[in-house]
Amino acid sequence: MVQQHISSSQFADIMIQRKYDIVMPDTEHPFKDYYTTLLELLQPLEDMNLSPSHYVMILGGLSTQTWKNLYRHIIIKWVQFLQSTKSENNYKWTLDWSTLSKLEGYPIIVSAILDSLRSFLTSKNPDTVNFRLLFLVNSVQNYFIPV
Repeated sequence: MVQQHISSSQFADIMIQRKYDIVMPDTEHPFKDYYTTLLELLQPLEDMNLSPSHYVMILGGLSTQTWKNLYRHIIIKWVQFLQSTKSENNYKWTLDWSTLSKLEGYPIIVSAILDSLRSFLTSKNPDTVNFRLLFLVNSVQNYFIPV
């Protein structure tokens, strides 16, 4: 697959069209059923002056394989983090890579990943939730723009 470079205005146009395709009742988009769920999961970003809808729009355009690859990237980054620190955030993912790699079909894969992310972002400690949310956002950014 050839990577296509687009300008920031082209990117904005794509995101506007994607949001229309996802939220309008008369359109069909594979991510339509997951838009609200992911927006709710990322809602605490608002308290950090970050827009959850930007991340939802980017993730809403991912293919089935890219969802799998992104999730694998997040798991790997989490393991690297745990190995490099003495953190108390020793969360164990509810969906492991060997299970995910066997799943097929957009609805099944996206549902499984979102369920796992929901579990990851669930904690009674708000600092833990914020930390994990920022970890997740950083991992997504790192996936698309590796440093």
